[in-house]
Amino acid sequence: MLPSSLFSVYQQYKKDTDSVASWLASTAKKCGYPSDLLTPKGVQPDGAGRLKGKARKGAKKRKTFVPVPPRTTTKYTIATKDFIPLAEFIFASSKPVISVPLSFVNTINRVIYVRSKFGSQMIEHGVKPSTESDTAHSYFVGVLERVRDILRSRMPAGAQPLNSCEDLSNRFCVLNIYEPPPEFEDAPDTECPENSDGDSIIYEAEPEKSLEDALVAYTIMVNDLNEIRSYIEWIWSNYRDGHFDLASAAVATNTGIDLARNLMDQVLPIFEEHGGACAMLERFSFICAKQEGFSEDEILSWGPNGKNEDVYDVADKSYLNASLLLESLVDVLSPNELPIYKEGMFGIYDPKSDRTSKKGRAKFNEDQIILAEFFTEAVTLARLVPNYPVEDEFIRGVRQLDKTGKIPFYLIYATQLLLDIHHIIRDRASSAVESLFKQTTTMRDELSSHLQFHKNLKIINWPASNDRGVRQIQESLQQFAQDPVFLAKQRAVGNRIPIMESERHRILIYSPIICGLVMYNFRARMYDLGIAIATAWGSITYTAHLYNAVRHEGLVEGCWADMDAVQTLLGDSNLFAGERPVNKDAYLKRFLLQMGYSASAVGARGNQLLGRPVRHQDLASSAGPRGIKSGAPVSRMFLERYLGGSGRVDLSPELVNDILSRSRFQEEGSEKDGTLRLTQIDDPNQLRKKRQLKQRKERTEGAKLRSGELLRSLILAMGAETLEFSFPYLLMHRCCWKVLRHVKEICDPTLKQLFTPAYIEKESELPFIVGYIFMAASQDDGGKGEFLMQTAAGAFNDMVESKTGEMVLGVVRNIYGVQVELPAEDDLDTSGIGDVEQ
Repeated sequence: MLPSSLFSVYQQYKKDTDSVASWLASTAKKCGYPSDLLTPKGVQPDGAGRLKGKARKGAKKRKTFVPVPPRTTTKYTIATKDFIPLAEFIFASSKPVISVPLSFVNTINRVIYVRSKFGSQMIEHGVKPSTESDTAHSYFVGVLERVRDILRSRMPAGAQPLNSCEDLSNRFCVLNIYEPPPEFEDAPDTECPENSDGDSIIYEAEPEKSLEDALVAYTIMVNDLNEIRSYIEWIWSNYRDGHFDLASAAVATNTGIDLARNLMDQVLPIFEEHGGACAMLERFSFICAKQEGFSEDEILSWGPNGKNEDVYDVADKSYLNASLLLESLVDVLSPNELPIYKEGMFGIYDPKSDRTSKKGRAKFNEDQIILAEFFTEAVTLARLVPNYPVEDEFIRGVRQLDKTGKIPFYLIYATQLLLDIHHIIRDRASSAVESLFKQTTTMRDELSSHLQFHKNLKIINWPASNDRGVRQIQESLQQFAQDPVFLAKQRAVGNRIPIMESERHRILIYSPIICGLVMYNFRARMYDLGIAIATAWGSITYTAHLYNAVRHEGLVEGCWADMDAVQTLLGDSNLFAGERPVNKDAYLKRFLLQMGYSASAVGARGNQLLGRPVRHQDLASSAGPRGIKSGAPVSRMFLERYLGGSGRVDLSPELVNDILSRSRFQEEGSEKDGTLRLTQIDDPNQLRKKRQLKQRKERTEGAKLRSGELLRSLILAMGAETLEFSFPYLLMHRCCWKVLRHVKEICDPTLKQLFTPAYIEKESELPFIVGYIFMAASQDDGGKGEFLMQTAAGAFNDMVESKTGEMVLGVVRNIYGVQVELPAEDDLDTSGIGDVEQ
């Protein structure tokens, strides 16, 4: 990598160059220089644009990300040829007469000095500039010197530019590239001239395209990519240790590559004149290796048979290993044949072996085995499996490679991250696949159980046509279990090459990212289906009302752990049309409001509504019963990406930050002292205040959004939502419906006495039994209301005693791998579920 001192010099140089251009342009405009003579770069949005029309409506309906309207800023590129005319116009101005500020003098002197010296400094670090670069440098330095000469008489006394290199070196000793003092490395503290008063336009100097500029731009990019890489390594280390969920880790990783591509896209055009990004990678790796003391021969000969095994580490840091391995596979890639390698062609990968004890060549060979075997699966998927559940950036890169014949730079980056993940989790890659199939098998069984449960049980809110969606998910799970990549590979090679049964699902073993994305895909489908069914039937909601009432009345011994968890996950506002009711009148009113009755009807005749079987339905709200609003807002922001088939999302740091602002969790404590906790915010007003405070802080402090920090926040937010997003709502729906059946069975004789045998005519009306019990309790005719409450509580006490009230959480723990610690019983009404660990 370029020395940090040289890198810092260049960063400050670029800032200084833009400052010189900005002062010249804004000051000339103040003196009357016509704006149309400047070269506009265009109106640049600060954030992403807004989706429009059907796309926006569809995204809103799916609760996926809808970009906010961007703030826009006008930017101008000041061409090098315009510098001298601008300076001359400023000098000639008499209204007003311009005094050149000292900050401009110091800044232009710094630019001239650094630009004059930078080429020779690059040579010292192994880069030989071309003749064209030297000519360009000399021209630009000459332009700057001419600008300085034109404005010399307008500069403050005592600030005249010095001409000798010795004097310049003494004045700007902070530019010494070998031992830069700390004050220079902190670039923001270096004073630069500001725009003229009232000019908010951003001016930038015309970009320079020399090899030196391209190399430093590449270094800036790699520094940012390394930050993302470091956080992704942190994510998978925590996954290995059991702290993060596989699906969350995979989504965060692919988001990190999206952010990396956003960074790459900004600078890739700079590299085109110098052979492209891959050619820059080779030059950059050469510099890095030279800095580490390796000879040119050792660097050039590096590969599977490299002479000096120590080169591996520097090649790993500079992405050279990933590039070499990928190129070797692409070189033999045929457009008409799949790259099928014989088992053991490059050796046998043993993930249980100790990688830390291996030398460079052994590590390189291990990487070669991993990548070669995965590459076969990736090419097969990209070419022959159009309907695979998900696609990550590696597969997308292979598609682009297949189409263009060129390796996109982001594919090299994705390759290195894939290898990094294997280096970290080792043999846990196979256990990730086991976990995935454990969950998808359970999902498939859940869907079968649901269809059987509702074979003869129907309601208007859930027509039979909706069950097609249930069966589609079921079929997708069945097709996935057969491994469509394996089957496509078998069809493609026929009898020519034996494809062993042991190779089934190899794509998942070699790509924990794809494995995790598949888990996310099916988990998201089951989440949406579960919430939709629970809303249509009212099973969870109205059972929660009855449980809350009998428990508040002190009629339940112990707690229904599954319902306590669900109430916390979904929130009181989702289940109770506001806060939980705490007395007999409130039980009924909240139930009726949740059922969809208008507030005026409830207020006027709430305790009599259900006793009017013909008229009471006319008093209900036209919107119908209140549904459960989808939660897990951060996790659901990726539905369009991984379920809707929208393809790659151009995620900028601003967009990821906006996704994170939806989170219902806030951080408390600190990672450093081990006290970090994520606490849930259920109050909508508190959530709104939290987001407004964050936005205000970013505006006032001008917070810079670092990609790595955003990934940290993303994985924490998704981790906090893991229980809510993976909770088996279908199973909970059936449990609640069985509870309502039991309640009807034991309360039916008394209810028939109070409300006639026709109070409920079919099983689909079971939720109304809760309202009838509440109405009886509110009227308490002859003590029968109290009797009904006690009788209904018996259904919950039976469940608590038999431990069936913990069955759903048992599935969550044993199948989905989410450990839930419930707080003490006295705290359940206020805190809900406790800590959640993956």
